[in-house]
Amino acid sequence: LRIMKLALFLAILFATSLAFNTSPDTRYDWDEHSDGEDLAISLANEPGIIFVMFFNKQVEGNDELNEANDSLRNILKNDLSSHDEVIYTEVDLSDETEQLESYQQLAQNDMGIDLTLLDDGPIVAVMNRGEGTWVHGQGKPVSDDEKWGTGRDSFEEVLDSIETFIEEARDRKQGGSGNVSGSRYANRGGEVTLGQQGPSY
Repeated sequence: LRIMKLALFLAILFATSLAFNTSPDTRYDWDEHSDGEDLAISLANEPGIIFVMFFNKQVEGNDELNEANDSLRNILKNDLSSHDEVIYTEVDLSDETEQLESYQQLAQNDMGIDLTLLDDGPIVAVMNRGEGTWVHGQGKPVSDDEKWGTGRDSFEEVLDSIETFIEEARDRKQGGSGNVSGSRYANRGGEVTLGQQGPSY
């Protein structure tokens, strides 16, 4: 009887560990949100998770924009595969997207993102406990590409900023202020604070 109880306990423990697996395969890519309200509630009420959100807009015939979106997406997803505490999700703000108004409400009104920037390149936000930062990719794939002119962010600079934002979120998770060694050098489009119950829709 004691052996049966032990076997049952181990079976339950094993099943529980599978259910709460935090490996990169299960945590890395999250597309379960159905609209902006659903995503906002998760952003504000999941204290153990660092969210990285990729906002983009596809425009038919605008190959330069679509290439910029794809380039930063690929670089970002490759980098995030080493962060098992991060959940990556995308928000498509193209004109034909279902629940577009709900996602626009979240991005523009609740997070303070200038959606006109999506006409030039994607935006990436990093959030934890309803707080975070966003940065605009601006479509420049390499820092020495002269055709984009001066004052444009390279994807390398954007990626460095995102790494800093993740470190800031880790620090906040551990009770810190969110100010880390690279904070003052990170390029920021804006700061975000969502209410603990998410915004009202």
